[in-house]
This record gives sequence, structure tokens and C-alpha cells, in this order.
Amino acid sequence: MTQLRITEIFCSLQGESRSVGYATVFVRLTGCPLRCYYCDTKYAYSGGTLIDIDAIVEQVQGYAVPYVTVTGGEPLALKTPGSGEASKNHWNNLSLLTSNDQVKFVICDRNDFDWSKRILEKYQLTDTCEVLFSPSVDEMDATQLADWIVEERLPVRFQLQLHKILWGDKPGV
Repeated sequence: MTQLRITEIFCSLQGESRSVGYATVFVRLTGCPLRCYYCDTKYAYSGGTLIDIDAIVEQVQGYAVPYVTVTGGEPLALKTPGSGEASKNHWNNLSLLTSNDQVKFVICDRNDFDWSKRILEKYQLTDTCEVLFSPSVDEMDATQLADWIVEERLPVRFQLQLHKILWGDKPGV
């Protein structure tokens, strides 16, 4: 039987992505390969419990909501320079993107913004998938990032982390 190492399963509002605001079940995996300094889920770096896929599905179905997010790691293993982890980027993962995907850039400062613009252009990401720019909560002024997006006329979605506005960094909500 296939098992996944799970840190937590809980129901909350989706704080990001195109389904922001919807009640969503979150399945938080354990063991992200990156150590971004601004990570809000450091408690999921290790530990967790091995759970059978069938048991995970059963627990998720018990919440009776139509949205599910599997999280707890960086699926593409890509981050901006401000993360402190950009040297570990796996650029070949970009070729796996489809129109169903979304890529979020966490922007810490102008350097991250300019770097992200170059990546958008180099890989033509907005032709492949939806792109979101999100301010790093403690580093980047949200209004400033919004102004830069408008000034540059970037074809990206500005994204605040709704869950952080509502509950801060409290785990499991």
C-alpha cells in the first residue's frame, strides 16, 4: 500500500491561487527540500506520520468540501533570490507546466521583482500557465509590489496570502 508522510490534514479557507476564499482541505506533506528563510511551515520540515493513501482520501472526504490542496513543499523546487535558496532551482521542471498550473513568485524586494520578470520573459511562463506575484509578508510592501506590476503592465495576478491576513502564521488554519 502506498503511503505519504503527512504533517497535518485540516480544513480552512484557501489563502492563495485561483481558488482563494473557498473552503479547502489541506493535506500538508512533510519534508520540503528547500529551506527558504521566510517559510511559514518550518514545523513540516521533518516528523510527520506515514499514512496510507486510502486513509488520506477517506479523511479528506470526511470534510465534505469540493477543494483539496496538497501542500508542504515546493513542487517545482524554484524560488526567487530573496528566499536564500535560488541556487537550488530546478529549471527543467518548468517544462512540465501546463495551462492547468499556476506558478507563484514570492517577492521580497525589487531585486526579486526584476529577477522574476526576467524569468517570465526567458521561459515565456505566461504563455504556458497562470503566474502569481505575492509579496513576502515581512519583507515586501504589498502596495509597492502592486504598483510595480501596474507600472510594468505585467500579465501576472497579484496575490495576497488571505490565510496570513486572517490567521497569521498559526498552523493548521
